[in-house]
Amino acid sequence: MEPKQAAELGHLIRARRNDLGLSIRQLAEQAEMNFATLSRIEQGQFAAPGPDKLARVAEALAISTTDLFILAGYTSPGDLPSLRPYLRSKYRDMPTAALNELTAAFEKIVRKHGYDPNPIN
Repeated sequence: MEPKQAAELGHLIRARRNDLGLSIRQLAEQAEMNFATLSRIEQGQFAAPGPDKLARVAEALAISTTDLFILAGYTSPGDLPSLRPYLRSKYRDMPTAALNELTAAFEKIVRKHGYDPNPIN
């Protein structure tokens, strides 16, 4: 995994953990993993977290395993990622501002038509 991917993966995990009001130790316990390992993943310092670890983190955070797998460079057959990880994967050099603009526009359109822009798998 490239450093930029590792940083984005860590940011996603940390942001969701904070949204849920969990400490890093609580998440590590729920995901049945070492606190230090989870801390390194959140800081973008873990180059290749195993799919088993990512799946447990995704389950504990109630987020898409596919999204985490895509950000980590893994694939998940039979499932599609959410828009942001897809765009990041497809257009690796897209500026963050453009990514944010596209994501916001997509979420606005989806909500307008009665869909949840962030469904849980």
